[in-house]
Amino acid sequence: RTWIDWSMNYKDQDQIERMVRNSNVVVNLLGPRHKLKKREDFEFINIE
Repeated sequence: RTWIDWSMNYKDQDQIERMVRNSNVVVNLLGPRHKLKKREDFEFINIE
């Protein structure tokens, strides 16, 4: 079963860790941004 947490705060590292703690797969979705103009934009959508 697949589900999405629509209220996810991607700036909250603790919440990110709780979401992926029991996952065996983590998918990084960049969305429709084919070209990024600022490094900050790239860092926001690529959670390390």
